[in-house]
Amino acid sequence: MDVHPVVDRVMSELRAKREALGMPQYEAAARMGIPYRTFQRYEVGESEPRISEFIAWCRVLDMDVAALLQPEPVFNGNPAA
Repeated sequence: MDVHPVVDRVMSELRAKREALGMPQYEAAARMGIPYRTFQRYEVGESEPRISEFIAWCRVLDMDVAALLQPEPVFNGNPAA
């Protein structure tokens, strides 16, 4: 699947934040209310989340949706950020 560069960056930031929080994929999926395998597909770029899932993902990780969609990265490696 061809992934737009912005989508790739956003997904990388979401994955980095989840990992920095020490949150396993299965926990993030459960908190989002989606199947674990679906979550795995999102993180590896096999498919893209719907907007409602993207918003839920940001909420689970306590990330600002609007800031995340800006041209520059927002996650700096600090799980509290």
